[in-house]
Amino acid sequence: MVTQNDLPPPATANAEDGPPPRGSFLFPSWVTGPLESFFSVVGNSTKSVSSWVTTRGGRATSHARPWLEFFDLSAFGLAEGGFSGHFERLKINFPYFLFNYVLIGLTLSVISVITKPLALIGAIAIVWVYFQFFGTEHVNEEYQFMGFALDSSEKLGLLVLMGGLVFWLTAGGIEIFFSVLTAIAFVALVHGSFRKPSPDAIPAV
Repeated sequence: MVTQNDLPPPATANAEDGPPPRGSFLFPSWVTGPLESFFSVVGNSTKSVSSWVTTRGGRATSHARPWLEFFDLSAFGLAEGGFSGHFERLKINFPYFLFNYVLIGLTLSVISVITKPLALIGAIAIVWVYFQFFGTEHVNEEYQFMGFALDSSEKLGLLVLMGGLVFWLTAGGIEIFFSVLTAIAFVALVHGSFRKPSPDAIPAV
């Protein structure tokens, strides 16, 4: 007669046996294998894009002056000498705050077409071009474009031309593009002419 003591002990799971083989009755290996590869590629690409945006975007936006300095209301007022005084302020402030004006323009471009998916993609593409052009350690660093070395003013000019072309091709509306340019010009004119120049903006004599 077989007793309880004569029976073999029940099988137990052993941690050293390793993970179960890839795949299951729901998802066999020929399905999970390609899925794992796909998500691995997507994950690595996302990390690369995120790293590029963080690095280039951080550098491109760092060329702007601090926004607290830009919006310092205590620095605004009428200039001595009337029109000529305001014009002198504008000549000093415009190059000093140039990249603040550019970033305002890029922001307005995205906001103005946020309800138009295709045009929004175009606006984001222009932001990408800006990061590509100015995402360097030095703002005056030349950029090689189709065999030409572009300086800062040429990069800005090309950025404006490409912006107009992209808005036109993506049905964003060329009128929206010119509206954004008009808004930037108005902001630069009012801000640059009424703000007292910062000491760092005044060229040394």
